[in-house]
Amino acid sequence: MKRLSVILSLVMLCLVADVRSDDQQQGFSGTWVQDVKNSDPVPRMTGGGFGGPGMGGPGGGRMAKPPQASTQSVLTIRHENREVQMTNVISTNGVAGPAIVENFILDGEERLELVKGMNSDTTNKQTTSAKLKKNKVEIHIKTESTRFTTEMKKEYSLSKDGRRLTLKITTYGFMPTEQKLVYLRQ
Repeated sequence: MKRLSVILSLVMLCLVADVRSDDQQQGFSGTWVQDVKNSDPVPRMTGGGFGGPGMGGPGGGRMAKPPQASTQSVLTIRHENREVQMTNVISTNGVAGPAIVENFILDGEERLELVKGMNSDTTNKQTTSAKLKKNKVEIHIKTESTRFTTEMKKEYSLSKDGRRLTLKITTYGFMPTEQKLVYLRQ
């Protein structure tokens, strides 16, 4: 009888340890390196109008599209309770750019803040919301300037084994794009 209870206790410990390790693997926290081979290239503005010979538009000869730059991203995520911080460093042709740090509260509430416009002294309204659904973080960002409005949706999906992170970025408005980036846990 003692032997049976010892065996059952060991089996229960193994099951609890297995469940606990699955929970730990599901976390978003960690350092993620972009899997360039399985990621989409950097989206570029699509051409339009003024086609024809030369570098003008699509179909404009061999030089119509400049070569694509080689980019790679290292993403560091710190996820605690309902807050997440994402630090992204993008290297282009081997040269690391500045760290881009984003902080979100994963409660689905909209937050409004004023942000400085790119390459200008104007101030834009930015509305952000973020939420966590099982193994996905969804972020919506809407930026309104005096000239145009853009919207971006970012969806971070974690694989079941916790080793692969897929980011789908969709932008709407001035320059609509879609991009899928795949990251591997380091």
